[in-house]
Amino acid sequence: PLVQARMMKEMEGFKRCFLEQKKRDANAHGDFELKFTIMPDGTVHDIVATPKTEPAAECIIKVVKGITFAKSQGGKFVDRYPFSY
Repeated sequence: PLVQARMMKEMEGFKRCFLEQKKRDANAHGDFELKFTIMPDGTVHDIVATPKTEPAAECIIKVVKGITFAKSQGGKFVDRYPFSY
């Protein structure tokens, strides 16, 4: 729930990525998933989009790289987050 809440705060950045892709290709749409690691200091590493060919993923990855999550005492955490547009 904490990851989802933090990701929702970045919704404007995600929407911008999708709108930019729609400008390049009016028929653009897709579903993909990001897998990423949240480090104990809250930074995000090892971001991978599946499928890797998703055109909007590169922009979304840049947005996610800029997110800082709450610090954790429990070590690093791997999460997956779905996107659809």
